[in-house]
Amino acid sequence: MLESNPNYSHVQIEEVLVPLGPWSGMDETERKLAEAMQQNMLRIWSAFTAILQRDGGFSEELVRNLSEGGLKEIQELPPPARRYWKWVLATAVRNEEPWAVRKEPWQEPPGFDIHDFVVRPLPKE
Repeated sequence: MLESNPNYSHVQIEEVLVPLGPWSGMDETERKLAEAMQQNMLRIWSAFTAILQRDGGFSEELVRNLSEGGLKEIQELPPPARRYWKWVLATAVRNEEPWAVRKEPWQEPPGFDIHDFVVRPLPKE
C-alpha cells in the first residue's frame, strides 16, 4: 500500500459506490451519473465476454448465456433494484526527496484480502 512507500505522504483511500442505473428518489445529478455508469457498463460488456471466452475455460454456449443474461439485467432491471459499482480511489502526495525504494517489503495490512478488490477466479473443473 502507499502508506508503506517512503516516496508518498498524506495517503488517503476512499471507497465510492456509484449507482449503476437510475432509480426513483435521485436528484438530477445522481440520475445523470447513474445513467452514464449504466451506459459505460453496456459499452464495456463485450470485453468481459471476451475475457471469459479467453481465460475462463467455459463453453461458448455458457459464455453467451452469461453475457446475454448480464446485458439483459443491466438494461432491464426494474427500478426498485439498486445496483452499484464499487470504486476504490487512492490519492497521495509525492515527496520532494529523490526516489527511494521501500525500506521494508510490502506487507498486507491486517484484514486485507486482495479478493475484496479483485474477483476470485473460478476453479477449473
